[in-house]
Amino acid sequence: MLCSLICTSRVLVSTCCCCCCCPGNWEIVQGCCTEYSQMVTELCSGPCLAIEIVGEHKDFRNFVGPADPEIAKHLRPKTVRARFGQDKIFNSVHCTDLPEDVGLEIEYFFRILSQ
Repeated sequence: MLCSLICTSRVLVSTCCCCCCCPGNWEIVQGCCTEYSQMVTELCSGPCLAIEIVGEHKDFRNFVGPADPEIAKHLRPKTVRARFGQDKIFNSVHCTDLPEDVGLEIEYFFRILSQ
């Protein structure tokens, strides 16, 4: 599959989906996420836009809301996932769960893929 990547500062745009669904990026959640295969299928279904948000991890997590949009609608109805998510698979946005993983994802999306 041919991909066209544009990497400027901290925004990565891919015209194909391979950068988002690469097994190396998501296999860490395979053992603990029952929706793993559905998530990978969804992530591979279209183009990818990766953006590094600079600031406190918890602030962005609060902006995005709980991973399950149904829960988000009840607990945080003004969050991105409450407003735009459909279900746990199509929840509108990915946000790194653990602050410790932020560096790994930045490395993957903005260094490894841009080479």
